[in-house]
Amino acid sequence: RGIEAAIGVELGAGWRVDANGAILRAKYDDFTSIDWAMFSVVDYSGNVPLLVPEKTGNVWVSWAFLPNWQASVGLQYVGESFENFANTVKRPSYTVTNFGLQWQPLENATLDFRVKNVFDEVYAAYLREHPDVPGAVQGWIAPPRTFEAALSVRF
Repeated sequence: RGIEAAIGVELGAGWRVDANGAILRAKYDDFTSIDWAMFSVVDYSGNVPLLVPEKTGNVWVSWAFLPNWQASVGLQYVGESFENFANTVKRPSYTVTNFGLQWQPLENATLDFRVKNVFDEVYAAYLREHPDVPGAVQGWIAPPRTFEAALSVRF
């Protein structure tokens, strides 16, 4: 169960704001699994599914500052989520800032430049319980500041 909403507003003079968000109450209705370490069946009914944040949101502000040019900046929020069926390992929430610059040199071609994670925030994109060390957690750190360029051609 949940609610999701999105809105886009043209502010004039080339400015636009787009926002979306979701609030969920995700849970397993009926879910049991075998715990091979304990050789038992464990009931996870009512727990939150793996890697499902219950709150997410994005806000983008863009500005068409010259003909065929557009700059944009966005905030991406991902709420905390659980990393195991028992809901005992929690990945913290994080917010990332992204930037984009777009140029359309031809009617059928667009060149995009993007910077993801502008402030080079360190956050865990994934966590898991260490298989050999009880109570220990391993994580995969999300990509650092990343630069991208893309050329799109329509024909």
